[in-house]
Amino acid sequence: MTIRNSPPAAAENEWPGDLRLPERPITADFYFRLPEGPPYYELINGNLVLKWYTGSEDLRLPARPVSADLFLQVPEGPPYYQLIEGIIVISPSPSFHHQKIAGYIYQQIINYLDDDPLGIVIMSPCDVRLDDHTVFNPDLFFVRKSNQRVVIDRTVQGPPDLVVEILSPSNFREDREFKRRAYARAGVEEMWIVDPLAHAIELHPLAQGENAAVTVVREPEPFAPAIFPGLQIDTAKLFKPIA
Repeated sequence: MTIRNSPPAAAENEWPGDLRLPERPITADFYFRLPEGPPYYELINGNLVLKWYTGSEDLRLPARPVSADLFLQVPEGPPYYQLIEGIIVISPSPSFHHQKIAGYIYQQIINYLDDDPLGIVIMSPCDVRLDDHTVFNPDLFFVRKSNQRVVIDRTVQGPPDLVVEILSPSNFREDREFKRRAYARAGVEEMWIVDPLAHAIELHPLAQGENAAVTVVREPEPFAPAIFPGLQIDTAKLFKPIA
């Protein structure tokens, strides 16, 4: 099953050549349960194709948004999807460098929690349902023991305490704008935005508001987040280029 976005207007009739029947195809029954557009979808050989999406600037809540309840009936991936402002959007596979960074942060937090089990940390893919029209797949997220009621079967139903998003060219605006605001509205305490190009980590204290002052740590300065007292992430190792 694959959900793909239409190409830009200049190439709107040039359909990709890989729209073959996926292992977990979208069914016509599911397709006909989607709200009437806009936005508009087509079902092509088991693939749900979003007709007009050309960039994050278009992601505003439509008149008839897809609900989280319906979205969460999509079969488990791969491929993986997110529900952003009521619109189903595919999440492209991350790059090797992206996953290397995610794995290093995950390892550091896991090692910390082995000694001080404050809660649980999870790597993507795992759905986080923030509201009736928003289901994200953070690169990593942390849930304190006192907040573990939000972990329900396949999804997290409510805000984690910390989310980590690693920027890439395809999600730059999504993460900095749409996701940051949505996480703040939902009650996420803290967000880290990792920028591999700038070799920097931004700490957004969302509990103080979506526009609260941001702390930026750049390589080689160690990153020492207060949410994990005593933890120091070596940014030189984090952003070390692939040999």
